[in-house]
Amino acid sequence: MNQTPYSLDPDGRAALLEALREVSLHRGWNLLAAHVRTNHVHVIVDADVRPERVMNDFKSYASRGLNRLGRDGPDRKRWARHGSTRWLWKDQDVQEAIRYVVEEQGDPISPWIKSPLSGATIDGGNSGSSFGPWADAVQSPAECGFRLV
Repeated sequence: MNQTPYSLDPDGRAALLEALREVSLHRGWNLLAAHVRTNHVHVIVDADVRPERVMNDFKSYASRGLNRLGRDGPDRKRWARHGSTRWLWKDQDVQEAIRYVVEEQGDPISPWIKSPLSGATIDGGNSGSSFGPWADAVQSPAECGFRLV
């Protein structure tokens, strides 16, 4: 690697989170939870495409959002190759994944949660809450994680 490791400060994390929301809205995806850390991102999303496509679109929109901050040159590498993706088929798997993303990443930095039942969001800080039943609100969500380099 010929560049220093990329790390997100609070403004960078906010820009990345906004990019996740933007692409989800634009594509019609249901962003259920996200936790933007200094060197990686965890996302739970309900989308009608493969998780790899979701992750690639998230990286593209996040790069544009970070570019708007004007801190990096056009040759700056931010993302590790690929990332982690998996389907979440059962409601319990969704609940466990959201709990992991929001509550098991160490000190909360910038988690974001959307309840599929009420549509309410919890933005920033650790909710400390237990997630209720997901009923039929979630069809075939996926978990994506990707690292910065």
